[in-house]
Order: sequence, then C-alpha cells, then structure tokens
Amino acid sequence: MKSYTILIAGDQAAFGGDIQTSFRQMGFAVRSAQNLAEALDVVRATASEIGGVILNLRSAEEGAEAVRQIRRLDERLPVIIAAEESWRPGAGDGLNDAAAVHVRPPFSSASFLAALEQAMKKGSASRQGPWAFRMVCVNPRMRKIRETLEKVALSPAPVVFRGESGAGKEVLARALHDCSPRANKPFVKLNCAALPSELLESELFGYERGAFTGAFRTTQGKFELADGGSLLLDEIGDMDLKLQAKLLHVLQDWEFYRLGGKKPVQVDVRIIAATHRNLKQAVHDGRFREDLYYRISVVDIEIPPLRRRPEEIRPLLAHFLEKHALPGQKLPAITPELERALLAHDWPGNVRELENVARRLLVFEDSALVAAELAPLRPSKAEISAERFPASLVPPGSARTLGELDRARRKTEADVILAALDSVDWNRRKAARLLQIDYKGLLYKMRKLGISKNLKNSRPPLEHLPTGLVV
Repeated sequence: MKSYTILIAGDQAAFGGDIQTSFRQMGFAVRSAQNLAEALDVVRATASEIGGVILNLRSAEEGAEAVRQIRRLDERLPVIIAAEESWRPGAGDGLNDAAAVHVRPPFSSASFLAALEQAMKKGSASRQGPWAFRMVCVNPRMRKIRETLEKVALSPAPVVFRGESGAGKEVLARALHDCSPRANKPFVKLNCAALPSELLESELFGYERGAFTGAFRTTQGKFELADGGSLLLDEIGDMDLKLQAKLLHVLQDWEFYRLGGKKPVQVDVRIIAATHRNLKQAVHDGRFREDLYYRISVVDIEIPPLRRRPEEIRPLLAHFLEKHALPGQKLPAITPELERALLAHDWPGNVRELENVARRLLVFEDSALVAAELAPLRPSKAEISAERFPASLVPPGSARTLGELDRARRKTEADVILAALDSVDWNRRKAARLLQIDYKGLLYKMRKLGISKNLKNSRPPLEHLPTGLVV
C-alpha cells in the first residue's frame, strides 16, 4: 500500500489531529480535497496514483452519494467513510459496496490504515479469487473491457484482441494471463507477421534434430514452451493460410508433431490472439479461415484507440511518469499548456506513443518543450498523398513503372545484403547482426533474392531477381 497516494477529503480538523502528517511519516504520499466534488476531480485526473480515499462526511446521504460517484470512476478503489458515531450504515446506503468501509470516532491514522487494509481485502474477496485487474479505466468502454476480462480470466476461453498498433493489445493480453489461474505458468508470445511461413511453423511447433539443414538439435516450439500457460499469437491476421490449417488442427486436438517428429506432443495452452486487422473482413476476402476464426474468437475484444478515449490521457500519463521515474525523482508537473497539447494531439501511436512522451518528460523535465513537440499540426491527407506518391513517379498507365520500382527495390535490398556479407567475409551470422535482423530472416531473404556463395564476387542480374515483394 505504501506505493500509493492517499486522498483525504472534507473537514480534516474534525479528525482531531494532523492525519496528513501521520500518513506521510508512514511513507505514504497524501493529496487533499476540500469536498466531494474536488475529490472526484482528483480521482478523475490521477486515477492510477490514488490507492485509497478517506472522506469526512456528516450524513448517510452524503456517504451513499460519495460511493456511487467514486464507483463511476473506479470500481475497486478503497473508500473510507469517516462519519459520526450516530450514523448506522444500512442497506442501500452505499457501504455494502465491496471496497467501502465506515470508520467512527475517535479518528486516528491507525484506524484509517486498518480500514484501508480491510477495504482492500473486501474488494479482493468479492472477485472469486486472488486476481485483480489494475487498469486505468476512466473511459466507459475501457471499464466494460475490464469487466469482461475479469470474467474471462477465470476460464480457459480463447480471446482475440483487436485494435490499432500501440493501443495496448499485448498489455491486456499479459494482464489477462497474470490475472488467471495460469499466472504461475509461462506467458509466451510470437509475432506472426515477423517471420515467413516456413520459419513461423518451426517456431510454433519446434523441430527434431536433422529435420532440415541446420537443425543440429531438437528444439521446442512456442506451444511446448507455453504448456500450462498462455500463448499470445500477435498479428494472427497475417498468418499464411496453410499454417492456419495446421494451427486449427492443434486447437482441435491439442496435440501436434514437431517438424521431422514421429511422436505426437500434447499441450494445454490458452490461446490469446491479437491483430490490427478486421478478421471478419479477412474471412470474407478468403485471407483467413472461417473455422479458425470461430475457434479463436470465443471472446472478441476491440480496444478503442487513444484518440477515442481522451479522458484517459492524463491518468495514463501520470501512470507512466510514476512507472518510469528514477528512485527519488520528483515527477514533472502536467501544466495546463501541456494538457492542452496532449488533448489536441491525434495520437497515431496510441498508448505506446503516450508512454514515450512520459519518458521524454522525465528526461527533459520541461513540460513546455514536450508540449511544443506535440503542438505542430499533422499534414492533411492530400499533402500526405502528394508526398508519398508524387505525380512524376506514378504516371498514367504505370503498371510497367511499378514493376520496375519493385525490381529496383529488390535490387537495392540485394546490394545492401551483399555489401554486408562482403564486409564480414560472408559470415552470415555476423552479417545478420550488422543488418540488425534475425539470422533466419537473413537466410530467408537471401534465398528469395537468389543470393548464395556463388555470388561472393558478383551481383545478381536485375532481370534474374525473383518476382514478388520480400517482406
């Protein structure tokens, strides 16, 4: 609890002592508010920082209204109602809430601390287990997502997260695992768009020694590594159709063969998928198997982009500042100028971009500088189109020209790879490190571009390069 901030609201003189000082001496940070309305503003603006609220109220009506309004902002936040001894809470007054506790006089920091611990235990016990999602949920849609995840976490049902890049799909997938009965088992992730189909299959299912050239030892795949836990298949919408069929068979029988293997391997894995694509449209277009779609989308959750939940920008920024601050570092102030810039920004990078803004703010400790970085207006769509596709590059009837551009692109890629190989005397592992790509990815590109040791002292003719794009 000492990592949280305590919010004390109301007439603190009625507590009969300096409660704020007492909590600070125990290691807590303390915020104060004069009344319920001001307290709600603090919770709304800094939801991730507040670990408990202490309200000094004079009537049951005030207590019931306080709990109702705070629950609209945070359903799990411990609330302590400090009220006169004559008040006897009853049904319907708000204090039957899981994480709300009534404290009577005489008031002391010790009694409030005990009440906070009681409220936290009550909130945890109401959840059918020891798991709890801690999410910044000011937006109604995000609160609904949290409610769904809390229900789904206790089951093995597969879940699909859909949303733009950076919206938080992987974060929620990991939270789903951490709040499930599988939390003490592995959480394994695999980006289906990062590898070609041939390599992706070996990454998923593993391979036996001698299964192919370079398979010097038996290697477990992601399914085996995730046994008993959860497997996140990121960007599953980019998976090759043939591999989708193999994945479907695994999800039906929960067994598979390693590449080159003769004995089936059985696993118990919860599948969590993530994609930025519209899978229903991909099914309609024939790019994703319908049977696999219905197998993995028992629970389908769409995460709204950050620009559609602006009320969470400031709480999320406060959370990231606290997360990335150095020990003892004073958190920079979120000035009105910076807050205006945050709300005006379009956030193409979503929550990931906001986290980077928090890191820059911690480094420079200059809110005006960060606000200025966010201030410039984005170019219009017409300007973007003109910049990306100048008329001089794409003349009418340009099918031949686009083909030439494709070949030129692959020729340039081949030149870069050959130059890297030449610089390390054709040591492919060193070349992969020099090019900052995966070793298997380099081998794949070399094969697609027709690059082998026979070309050590030459360049592949442009017309002999394979057709198609190399991803």
